[in-house]
Amino acid sequence: MPSSQGRQTATPVIVEVRPSNVGSSNVAPATPPESPNTKKARFASTVVNGTSRPLTPTEAWSLYHFETHAQKCADCHDPARALAKGQRLCDAGHALARDVAEHVYHQSGEIYSKGEDDHKPVRVEIHPGYKHARSLLQAIDRALRSRSRKVPIVSYDRSYPVSPRRRSSPDRREERREDRREEKREDRRERERKYENDKYEKVTVEPASSVSRRKSSHKSKRYSTVVVDDDVEVTSSRQPEPKPQPKSESRKGSLYDAEIQRQKRDKGYVVEIREPSSRGREREREREERRKDERQRSGYYY
Repeated sequence: MPSSQGRQTATPVIVEVRPSNVGSSNVAPATPPESPNTKKARFASTVVNGTSRPLTPTEAWSLYHFETHAQKCADCHDPARALAKGQRLCDAGHALARDVAEHVYHQSGEIYSKGEDDHKPVRVEIHPGYKHARSLLQAIDRALRSRSRKVPIVSYDRSYPVSPRRRSSPDRREERREDRREEKREDRRERERKYENDKYEKVTVEPASSVSRRKSSHKSKRYSTVVVDDDVEVTSSRQPEPKPQPKSESRKGSLYDAEIQRQKRDKGYVVEIREPSSRGREREREREERRKDERQRSGYYY
């Protein structure tokens, strides 16, 4: 065995390899550059979005019953396609779907339980073969999102949502004003038409502090009527008490006698036509001629 003194030591040799097309001034890099298509193995982020738990017996049975029913029913086989076509599930499938929706729901590609843990959503794990149940939950989520887009709700209160007020355009406000004016004009025409047809009786309205000028005549024990005198003018707040009138024996109503008297009074008017006599006209003509002569003499013409 050779001794350590006679052992030969090898000196390491460093060999530098350079490409032929690169000048002596350029030095080859230690590691080659990576191409953009080079694949790399990366680790997932350490952020935990949430934990999941297995289904409770109630949740599991609700999903199981709908899954077994959808496998046999043609209407409930693909709930997502049925929703897109505007079709409905059968009665039994609709009842089972409502039972599923009461326990779990679908959101952002995950399935959560309706029972929250400390006011936080709880993700649940369902069987990977429940494709019909997944389709149902996706259809329910899509329907809720599309409905929320059509009718946006802005909540101004914690207890209940209040929809925002819609500002009407100037044209809309002008149309409403015009409609109100037209309604008022129509009401005025209707009232005038009724008064022309003599369907209403004119009454005098007196202040509440003045003595009432109404004459009440008790017709029967069941009802009482009020007679209003139209032609009397209110001269003072206090008027003498009206004289009691004899009760009418007719059964034509308490306003019948007053109406007959008013008609007689209107028909009994006297028309007088007054004009100057012939002698007075001659005198007036003579005066007018004298005035004209005086104006002509004075040089005034009109």
